[in-house]
Amino acid sequence: MIAAAFLLAALTLPEVPAGAPVDRGEFLYARPLGTIPAGIVLLTLDAHVLLRSHALQDVRMVDAKSNQVPYLVVPLPAPTIVSLSIPPATREGKQSVYRLTLPYESLPDGTELELTTSADVFERDVVLRRPLDESRGREATVIDRVSWKSSPSLRTNLTSGRAIEVVVDEGDNAPLPIVSAKLRLPSFALRFVSPGRPLALLYGNSSIAAPRYDLALISSQLVGQPARLIALTGEPSAEPPAKHRESRLFGIAIGVAAAVLLIVLGRLVSAQRS
Repeated sequence: MIAAAFLLAALTLPEVPAGAPVDRGEFLYARPLGTIPAGIVLLTLDAHVLLRSHALQDVRMVDAKSNQVPYLVVPLPAPTIVSLSIPPATREGKQSVYRLTLPYESLPDGTELELTTSADVFERDVVLRRPLDESRGREATVIDRVSWKSSPSLRTNLTSGRAIEVVVDEGDNAPLPIVSAKLRLPSFALRFVSPGRPLALLYGNSSIAAPRYDLALISSQLVGQPARLIALTGEPSAEPPAKHRESRLFGIAIGVAAAVLLIVLGRLVSAQRS
């Protein structure tokens, strides 16, 4: 029955031509998707794509010849959860301070920080702040102030910051036990028509804008059809692509050459003085 539904959907859709080719070397990350059977597919994106793409504008799906496979971005109702480790609290008078390390400097719009406690009856004032950064000459700045009262979880919006401090005013009470901290990222999927060939997902290129596909003209037909659900698996390699490696090696070579030149000049000056 399910196979018949996929076949019917494929027959009723207009042909979707491949998009323009892209240069894979311009993207930091490449995720092989393997060969996905021909038909309509809904590919759910994981936290790595959400955190390391640029608001999904630089996401491209390509075949083995680097031709783009057009897609539609579809919001999903359930958030993508990223668990955070909770360090031991430090004390500042009557305040407990938790310094949380976030997985990336910038976060997608709509991201929330969720804290959970095992306490039942309590009331605390909580301040979320960006910590002091002397290396950048940045003072500690308050992001949000909230009241947390007899609720197992607290949520607050969060948009940026590699490190965040959660300051809990304990008053004259024992420290409130914080048992978990997590990021709730807005979730998205890509809906596309698979050509039945090996595909890869590219992202990590801040220099390009969001794609404009003719597929949007038949979006109502595409969204209304049954789709094969696929989730991303595994982590992409941290090794940068060839262009980035070449740029890095070129920079290192220039630095070494400059250092050698300074040494030679220093010796020449010393020889002339002596």
